[in-house]
Amino acid sequence: MKTNEIENIKLLINKYYEGLTTKKEEMVIANFLVKNPDLQGFEVERAIFGYLHKKKTHFIGKYWQYSVAASIAIIFALSFLFQMANQTTACAWVNGKKINDIEMVKMLAKESLKNVSANSNIIETTLAPFKENNHKIQDQLSVFSNVELLQTTK
Repeated sequence: MKTNEIENIKLLINKYYEGLTTKKEEMVIANFLVKNPDLQGFEVERAIFGYLHKKKTHFIGKYWQYSVAASIAIIFALSFLFQMANQTTACAWVNGKKINDIEMVKMLAKESLKNVSANSNIIETTLAPFKENNHKIQDQLSVFSNVELLQTTK
């Protein structure tokens, strides 16, 4: 090992402690420490750069697991959607029974619409008591409006 190389590394380490190194220079320091594990005098730096290397590796590994889990979830979701899109049977539930025949569903729907239009008097008969009480409400409102007029004229 050249003493010139060691001196350059010591200069880079001092520059690192001052916060002036680039990523490339930090990689040079880390590679030097990995290639020379038995070199004395660099134990602190070996611990720092070893910790940073492990932390970065763990960080990448953690997100790798999340990406695999997300990919599997997406595959299951897409397969479910494709199965639902390929399902061509139409069904309706009528009186608790499942009906898959489209023509039968249409016929039952038309019959139920006929029943609604035949019983159109239901709405009028339901609203009839309100129409009868409408006169009482109008009388009460007119009493209140007269009170307001008397108070404003005084």
